[in-house]
Amino acid sequence: FQPQATKRQRSLDGRSDRAGRCCGYRTGCKASGAGCAGAVHAGPHDEIFVLDNAGRVLVYDAHGAIARQWWMPEYSVGRPEGIFVLIDGRIAVADTHYHRVVIFDYEGNFLESFGSLGREPGEFIYPVKLTQDPDGYIYVGEYGDNDRIQKFTAEGKFVKQFGSFGTEP
Repeated sequence: FQPQATKRQRSLDGRSDRAGRCCGYRTGCKASGAGCAGAVHAGPHDEIFVLDNAGRVLVYDAHGAIARQWWMPEYSVGRPEGIFVLIDGRIAVADTHYHRVVIFDYEGNFLESFGSLGREPGEFIYPVKLTQDPDGYIYVGEYGDNDRIQKFTAEGKFVKQFGSFGTEP
């Protein structure tokens, strides 16, 4: 599926025919570079969830049209790098440069966040990826000084951590 950028989009972007598209989806890129995908997640109902580098969450329907979008609570320091639709329909975002996980409802309303900058259990240094297992536990991967995986309950309570920097098992 490769929606085509319109002539108007190409002229606004000042880019080639790939202007305004990321992963085959139009993201509203402008000459500033805002809108290119930082992460992509295939969610339920044939929807595609995209984090762009403008600080937005963009949700595309099965036809490649934007179904809804919203801004991260903060984005001036840096952009998020991981997104995942949880089993219960909430959307979890690894808000990398704010050292936290932000939770939205399915429509994009902010619900809560957990984590803060640090090296202790439940704290993050650059969380970048997240996922959820069938039992509902959320796993968050970090890079930077921590380079570990942390496990949380679906409510964001720390359970355990594993892994560390390096190549040894």
